[in-house]
Amino acid sequence: MKQKIPVYILTGFLGSGKTTVLLNMLEHARKSGLKPGLLLNEAGSVNVERYLFQEENMIELLDGCICCSIKDDLVKACQFYLREETQIDILFIEGTGVSNPKDIVAAFHNRGLSHYFEINSIINVIDASKYLEYKSVFSSSKEIRELLKDQLEISTLVLLNKIDLLNGRKKEKVINHIRAQLNSNDQIVETTYGRANGEILLKNRYIEERQTKEVQGNHHHHANGQHLHSFQTIKLELGSYVEKEVLEKWLISLPDYIYRGKGIIQTKEKRLLQFQFSSRNVVFKEIDQFYHVTPCVILIGQDMNKQLIQNSFQENVYSR
Repeated sequence: MKQKIPVYILTGFLGSGKTTVLLNMLEHARKSGLKPGLLLNEAGSVNVERYLFQEENMIELLDGCICCSIKDDLVKACQFYLREETQIDILFIEGTGVSNPKDIVAAFHNRGLSHYFEINSIINVIDASKYLEYKSVFSSSKEIRELLKDQLEISTLVLLNKIDLLNGRKKEKVINHIRAQLNSNDQIVETTYGRANGEILLKNRYIEERQTKEVQGNHHHHANGQHLHSFQTIKLELGSYVEKEVLEKWLISLPDYIYRGKGIIQTKEKRLLQFQFSSRNVVFKEIDQFYHVTPCVILIGQDMNKQLIQNSFQENVYSR
């Protein structure tokens, strides 16, 4: 029997920095002479970060979470990588920020994928600057707190990202809070901009005994293949140019129940800008016209009123 393909699952709440970490892992895999495969999951209908992976052997899983509503797509994608002509040496899976990695692990066992793939690590990327806020009963929902707990319980490596945004006292409090929920042998690595040592990232940390225990103890969060959560994704189509400064001001003014924003805009000068919005911070990056992307804004949050948000966007961004 052929050697099993090692699998690395990236988890973490919205805006934690998973994609940046993934890019670093892909780079290290290539430097190590490995041929990587990539499963990139988006809850919405479009992946605005696709241009970052133009050269990668990637399969996009859109319009749902691979842990539930599009679990069959996960199986088909993994089977694709087992073909002789598309064989890979290592597989990376990035789930949505609201997916439960316990269910992804269960899918590998319940769908027979564990005969060909072996989970090596579940890497949890945590936004250190927002963690205590998300865990507080005063500023977060029970749903988010339970999701963060599930993501942490099954993790084998924690990347405490955006650590530069914390002072020493708050950092210590965050680390103590996380450490209390981890197994004693699990590692916490402090990172900025998702930078971590490649050998640490690709280390095999998953013990079969623990894997079986986690799968057996998995609590189901879904019914009829759908999430029971209130997270939503809204896509705003852009039919004309948008001014960077105006969009930034509007994003920062959005209500607290919108946790994440990303997209691509075209400016009046015909420049294409990709943006990331989280933690009341907006970062823009110019991208090449070569990518032929369709400008749009993606927002992810809880209990969002789509019509209200569309009206606000039209009034405050398009009309300026």
